[in-house]
Amino acid sequence: MGKHIRIDDEFNSELQNLLMEKESVIWKGKPKPKFSITILELGFYYDVASGAAGVFGILLFVIFLVTYLFYMAGNIIGVFLTILIGFILIILPDIIKYERKKHTKYAFSRNKVFFQLWRWGNISYHAIDLADVGKITYQEYKDKTGVIHFLPKKPFDFYTYDFITGSRRFYPTFEMIPNAIEIYEQLDALRKERVKRHVLENQ
Repeated sequence: MGKHIRIDDEFNSELQNLLMEKESVIWKGKPKPKFSITILELGFYYDVASGAAGVFGILLFVIFLVTYLFYMAGNIIGVFLTILIGFILIILPDIIKYERKKHTKYAFSRNKVFFQLWRWGNISYHAIDLADVGKITYQEYKDKTGVIHFLPKKPFDFYTYDFITGSRRFYPTFEMIPNAIEIYEQLDALRKERVKRHVLENQ
């Protein structure tokens, strides 16, 4: 197992409330702490059909147009302020994405998977029973971090975010965690064991 990342006391305290009787945490971790700019992370490529591409394109066009109009009018201060405000608007989603990543934490036990999530300054805690997960898959990145996907048997009442594009996932995920393949293998084995026990408990 890879090196564990220190989790703050608040998450530890919340985990104790969410754990089943005589259950303990097997693993705790969090996304790799890294600030990135989305357009650079994607290699300057945006899917032209995506909402993000449309908004980004319109924003760049408006900034260019307003800057040009100020420049033609000889208003250098207007040009400077337009470029500054435009830069802030472009970088703001990445600042939010970084804050979301910084406050996100994960854990799992023999029976459950736990999430600490951040949205607009608010922290929330969630737990899913591995018996309610139909399938677990993974995606590994070049830096050996990766994403663990928890495909549900039924919809869960919360969601997570892709920390590269900033888009919302359709199911819970562990994002940008180290040793993704190792974590996936352990989780998948625990899920299969949990499903078997759940079937026997309900016979």
